[in-house]
Amino acid sequence: MANVDLSTYRVRIGLFRGGCGTKENRAPTSTLQLSDYSTGLSLAILTVVFALLAVQGIEKNPGPRSSNPNSVNKGSRADSEASAITELDNAFYETIDKFSLQQFKIFAQSKNGLVLSYREISDITDHSTELVDEQKYAVLTLWKEKNGKNGTAGRIREVVNNFIGLESSKEAIQDFEPGARFEDVFLELPRRFLNIADFKRFALSKNGLSLSLSDVTSIEDDTKYSLDQMLNMLWLWKENAVNSASTTLIMGILDNYKKKKHPHSDIQDERIEDAFLKIIETIHNLSEFREFARSSNGLSLNSGDVTMIEQDSKSSFDKKLSMLRLWKQNADNLVTAATIRDLVEQYENVTPQTTYQGEQSVLQQPLQAEEESLNQGDTFETSAGERSVPQQPLLIGEKGSNERHTFETSAEKKICRQSQRYHSQNNRV
Repeated sequence: MANVDLSTYRVRIGLFRGGCGTKENRAPTSTLQLSDYSTGLSLAILTVVFALLAVQGIEKNPGPRSSNPNSVNKGSRADSEASAITELDNAFYETIDKFSLQQFKIFAQSKNGLVLSYREISDITDHSTELVDEQKYAVLTLWKEKNGKNGTAGRIREVVNNFIGLESSKEAIQDFEPGARFEDVFLELPRRFLNIADFKRFALSKNGLSLSLSDVTSIEDDTKYSLDQMLNMLWLWKENAVNSASTTLIMGILDNYKKKKHPHSDIQDERIEDAFLKIIETIHNLSEFREFARSSNGLSLNSGDVTMIEQDSKSSFDKKLSMLRLWKQNADNLVTAATIRDLVEQYENVTPQTTYQGEQSVLQQPLQAEEESLNQGDTFETSAGERSVPQQPLLIGEKGSNERHTFETSAEKKICRQSQRYHSQNNRV
């Protein structure tokens, strides 16, 4: 590139004289001053800002803020609560699988179990259209609500294990201190009876619960399981006794009934229920009672009705009671205790004093010889004629009308064996 001297450069480029104050090219003085002022002010602000940042320390930009500053903590808490609910559900279903419905009702009422009241459980289970497991789950949910924060998965598992252990190790007969819960006493009372027929005698007797025949019949018709029937009869007694009912009173009634310490009463005041019980005991053989029911000098029942009753009823006591109940219905329920007493006396006057075994008539055995024959074997026939076995613990309910259940573990089997030995010894005595 050729060198250009200064004179040539000026000729080509110009002298730029206008920038120095020519009228055409001169910028306004105020504009130049303002530009210099703005630049200086900006530099001053930046200097101050950087100085402040240097003094305080420059923090990293945290990014956009969350609308809820506690959302992280709440999310963690929600996960923990969801986990606890899932674990409680698992514990509930473990509990449901351990018990049949009847076992579960005992567990739910017991002081060693959920400690819920009979009414609370009945409101959920009685006449419920839900499946059995759903009923149990509803009861467990009620327990959770009543226990609040203490109703945890760990707690329900602990309660279940304690209940099974205590039920398996306790004696077949248990005494209670005054002021005990009705639920615990009522759960114990059925253990004192051989079977539901034996308990019904106690329920109908004036020396027992003094329930009417219609009340007992209604409970039998409305309730499937024997344990529920017995408990319903006990709760009806409490309802009838109103304010006088107490656990001490019912234990005293049972004790006197078992020891046959009955106060003397006028025969004119006899209830028809007690008259029926006496007849059942007097005509103790079922074959003989069948003849009494069919006889024109007795109950005058139709043979077809008698046969149907025998097919439908479970025990001899139930069969006899059902025949007497039908006779009472046929008489439009107008009969009294005196009526049935006179009828039995009339029948005895015209009928030879024989008893029946199957379809053959034989002379009645002396009482002592009969008792000796009854004591032979593991099962025996009671005075009312029904077959009975040594009492089983009421730890368990029933699937069918006569079937009893036991826990699957060795601990539960142990209590069954202990109870059998206990009652076997008592029967021999």
